[in-house]
Amino acid sequence: MDPEIVKALLDTGRDPNELPLVVNTKRSEHGQSNSAHMSDEESHEVENQDKADLNLLYPFHVAARPPTVEISFDKHKLRQQVVLDLLISRGADAYAPYPDGRFVF
Repeated sequence: MDPEIVKALLDTGRDPNELPLVVNTKRSEHGQSNSAHMSDEESHEVENQDKADLNLLYPFHVAARPPTVEISFDKHKLRQQVVLDLLISRGADAYAPYPDGRFVF
C-alpha cells in the first residue's frame, strides 16, 4: 500500500473501517472480467452469497499483511508502519469483527 494514496483516500472522507466487498471473478480468454457479462440473476446470486465465501478485508488488516511485490524488507516495514499509523490516526479498529463473527486476533 502506498502511504500517499491511503492518505489521499482518507482525506476525501473514506472510512478506515469500511469493509469493501471484493468478488474474485475469472477472466475470459480475451482478458475481460466475467462479472461484466453476468446476468441480473447471476449478479443477484453473488450479492446473496454467504459473506464468509467472499474476500472481505479491512484496510488495517490489508496493510498489516506481508508484501505481495518485490520490495526490500526495510522499505516495506517503513511504508507499512506509515500506513498503519495513518489508519489508526483516522479511527481504524484493528480488532473489528468480520460479518461472520471472526476476528483477526
